[in-house]
Amino acid sequence: MHLMMNMLVLQSFGPLIFETLLNSKELFLAFYLSAGITSSTLYQLVSTIFYKTGFRPSLLMCPSLGASGAIYGLV
Repeated sequence: MHLMMNMLVLQSFGPLIFETLLNSKELFLAFYLSAGITSSTLYQLVSTIFYKTGFRPSLLMCPSLGASGAIYGLV
């Protein structure tokens, strides 16, 4: 279900972002991948900071964002 929702959002917003901002397959792919890498990196950084301060909510114990972070970055 999670994967299907990600693909639905990508199908909804992807063409609009492609036509409006980037207008190149290579730039779109680079933007998508950099959004995913940035979101995962920031998630790991924030998780590490919270872990070192002793604040350990259950949300920080799950895996990093990955494709969902890339989708949010596009949106």
